[in-house]
This record gives sequence, structure tokens and C-alpha cells, in this order.
Amino acid sequence: MIEAGDVSVPVRVGHPAVVLMIALVLPVTAAAQETDLSRCLAIGNIEERVRCYDLIAEAQVQRAMTNSAGETSAASIPPVSSPAPVAPTATASAAAASAPAVATPTFGLSAAQREARRDPAAREADQLAANVVSARSVGPGYWRFELSDGTVWQLTETRRSFRAPRPGDSIVIRRGALGAFYLDADRQPVIGIRRVD
Repeated sequence: MIEAGDVSVPVRVGHPAVVLMIALVLPVTAAAQETDLSRCLAIGNIEERVRCYDLIAEAQVQRAMTNSAGETSAASIPPVSSPAPVAPTATASAAAASAPAVATPTFGLSAAQREARRDPAAREADQLAANVVSARSVGPGYWRFELSDGTVWQLTETRRSFRAPRPGDSIVIRRGALGAFYLDADRQPVIGIRRVD
């Protein structure tokens, strides 16, 4: 129960709004909070990680309620117990093993400079080079292409001067901003495309 003047409001400790309010209002030292959150962040199992965050939030709510009631001090409340460590998943282990030891700071660099410093494998994941297996018109100015890797793509825009690639032609599809993809074919200006299969 939280009391403000003459108004009393029942509060459920685990309610997200209460947890957020308490987290923003509570005077918690930055080092202690960072240590608790870092411990939770290191837990691989999502359910256990959420449980760890919930325990921290509930402890903060209890501290706030007891401090406002003047019953006990925050020092008398036991620290949040850490859940049993969970073995990292194979994916997390692989990601940790492949991560560079020291990250190159990119703050302040232009987009071209950041691109030049990116890992070549990450750069390759942003584009697809393939050969056209078949091409067919699916409407005025719209084309659908089946590629040598088995994927099917279709233009999302039209251009009067666009020459559709023919079977056997090499093309490159590049990832753009906000989930867009662009077809780069035969040194023409790029044109929007999306995967349909």
C-alpha cells in the first residue's frame, strides 16, 4: 500500500509500472546497480535472466516501502540472491569465441569509414551475389527473378530505363536501410527488390 496524503493505493510489487517508478525514484548507488544488472545480463537462459531482474526490482520495492514506513533501514534487507548459474548456450559460446578481443571504436567516423573497418564476413552478409536462373514479367515494369541459390526476388519499384537481367547474368542484391534491399544489375542504377520465396 502506497500512501500519498489522504489517498491510499494498493500496489502489486511485481507490476511493471511500479517497478519502473521505483527504479527511477530509488537512490541506488550506480556501482551496486550496475553489478546486479551485469550479473543478470550474463545469464544465458532467458527465464532465469528475467527472474534475476525481477528479484532486483522486488528488493528495491521492498527497500522503498520499508524506508518510507520507517520500519527498517535498507541495510537490514538481505541482498538479492543470484539464481544458479546457467551454462551458456552453444550459440552464445560461439559468439563469444568469434568476438574480437578489443572492439574498434567507431564513434565520430563517417559511414564510409565505419564500413571500411567492418569485418569482411559481416560485409558479405549484407549482400548476395548470384546468377539469374529465370526472369519473368509480373506486371508492367515489375520483374520476378529466380536466382542460382534457389531464392526468388521481385522488384518493388519500376523504372522506364531498367533492363531486366536475363538468365545467366550475374547480379548483386544489397541490404539497405530500414530493411530495404536493392538490386545492382549490369551497372544500372540500383532498384528496390524484395524476396518472395
